[in-house]
Amino acid sequence: MNKINTFRHIQMINLLTLSGEIYQVLRVKKNYTHYRHLYHLIKKPQHPVFPHKKLEQCESYKIYASADAILLHNGKHINENDEINYDNRLTVIFKFKYYYNGYDPYCNHEPVEINGELFDIADQTDEICFKYINRQPFCIAFAKNPTQELCDRAIEKDGNVLRYIPIEKRTRIICRIAVTNNGDMLKYVPDELKNEEICNIALNSRNRHNYDGGNDAINYVPSNLKTYEAYILGIRANYESIQNVPPDMIDYNMCKVTVQTNGIALELIPKDMINSELCHLAIHEDHSNLLPYIPEEYQTEELYKDLVKACGCELSSIKNQTEEICKLAVGQNGSALEYVIDKTYEICKIAVQKDCTVLKYIPNDMKTYEICKLATEKISKINKYCFENIFEYMPIDMQTDEIYEMAINQDPCMIKFISHDRQTIELCKIAVQICGMVLINIAVKNRTYEICKIAVTQNSHALEYVPNEQKTDEICKLAVENIDQYSRKVLSYVPIEKRTIELCTIAVVKNAYEFMFVPPEKMTDEICNQALMKSYTSMKYIPLDKITFDLCQRAVQYNGSTLAYIPNEMKTPELCKLAVQNNCYSLKSVPLEMKTAEICIIAVNVDPWCIKYVPDGVLPNTIKHNYYDNGW
Repeated sequence: MNKINTFRHIQMINLLTLSGEIYQVLRVKKNYTHYRHLYHLIKKPQHPVFPHKKLEQCESYKIYASADAILLHNGKHINENDEINYDNRLTVIFKFKYYYNGYDPYCNHEPVEINGELFDIADQTDEICFKYINRQPFCIAFAKNPTQELCDRAIEKDGNVLRYIPIEKRTRIICRIAVTNNGDMLKYVPDELKNEEICNIALNSRNRHNYDGGNDAINYVPSNLKTYEAYILGIRANYESIQNVPPDMIDYNMCKVTVQTNGIALELIPKDMINSELCHLAIHEDHSNLLPYIPEEYQTEELYKDLVKACGCELSSIKNQTEEICKLAVGQNGSALEYVIDKTYEICKIAVQKDCTVLKYIPNDMKTYEICKLATEKISKINKYCFENIFEYMPIDMQTDEIYEMAINQDPCMIKFISHDRQTIELCKIAVQICGMVLINIAVKNRTYEICKIAVTQNSHALEYVPNEQKTDEICKLAVENIDQYSRKVLSYVPIEKRTIELCTIAVVKNAYEFMFVPPEKMTDEICNQALMKSYTSMKYIPLDKITFDLCQRAVQYNGSTLAYIPNEMKTPELCKLAVQNNCYSLKSVPLEMKTAEICIIAVNVDPWCIKYVPDGVLPNTIKHNYYDNGW
């Protein structure tokens, strides 16, 4: 077999997280009688294939795998020299060293860690398999000889694993559970079990797993069961299914159901079935880009009105615009003014009341003081999360102090769009009273002592933008006194010579994060104690010459995790025991020679997961096995 051609017939389906490493699932698209050729191609790596490239683009590469492939056919494991006939049930799994969201082509989950160690266990017992499958049902794929009970359990946990169940184990009950969970699993139901009941369950499945957004179960229903009712169910699950309906079975009711499912389906409806009712129905269901699919004889003024009421910007598709249609469009969405051919003052006024940013679409001769004032009044609703400079589109003679004040009251950040030579002290004062951080946008000449004082009182972080000559003891103290739980780095904006013990104490009491900006010579026992009470990570900022055993003892009493930041020479068995009693996970930071049986038992009794921090030989094997046997 030509290996380059083999690449062309492999499609990347998905990636799996197995044993902390990532597996990629490939499916062969063409018939290969001798599967071992493809297996050898995977098994003998040379160069990596990058995840963002399609395999067709990598003809000069061989597939890189960090472990032998795991081969499945009809849910059964395949040996290297097995000869099989391809029948859409062949799956290849092998390791890759990168990450991907999801583990199953039909499930858009967050990354899930699946333990692939089961495949490497030679003596697989039902008990071992149950443990793995209970944690992650996908592990049924790695069970070498799964029993019916194991298969039942995996399906109960997740119906999407039906594809990995050996075909002879796929009972009627298992298949019913799988298609209830995901209608697309009908694809993996044996043909002899596909009856009307199971097909209807699959078609009615409301759990959408297909990336295209629909349920494709109708494609896997046997032809003798594809009745009119089955097609209707299939269309309700996925409107595109109407394309697979025989033409002689399509009637007006089916077209209506299709359009009610998704308005854009109008493009799939036979032309002779389209009428005014269907067009209006489609607009109400989905109004985007529908006009090209509506015959001209049904494009009436009433239809246009319905269209722009649903989405004003659809005005861009309408050639025969009337003033009434344009008013309805800009009333629904002010941005539709961009598509109005004949703009009137009244239309512009309606648009700007809806959206201040449409000022850029209004002709200059219509930008009156009234229009500019209306635009300014709408700043807070439109401009809250997406700043846009409306003054750029406003005539300079309309930009009065009244307009500026109104804009700042709506959104203080608008002062950044007012040129420095037009910023008055009064405007700056109004802005910093609402939001101190806009001090950054105020001209340096206008950052007076009074304005800086107002700014740091409103927001302590504004101290960063206070000129150095204005950073007096009073302003620095005001800023520090206004520190809250969300404040960060405020103390760092205080000049080093002004960071007194009193000021540092206030800062640390307010927020322990500020401790890292306390000068080492100002770190008194009281300040260190306050910091450690609030945050155990403060220990790493304390100079070695200031760390005493008494301080360490108090620190681990506040939080045992502080042990991680205490120097090893200060750690004693008593200190380690105190830390573990306070926080079992601090066992990780206990020096190896101090991990006694007593300390380890204290930790694992609180949380058995701490067993991973216990060195070999410290606890008797019977105790360790007891934790492992219970799933830890």
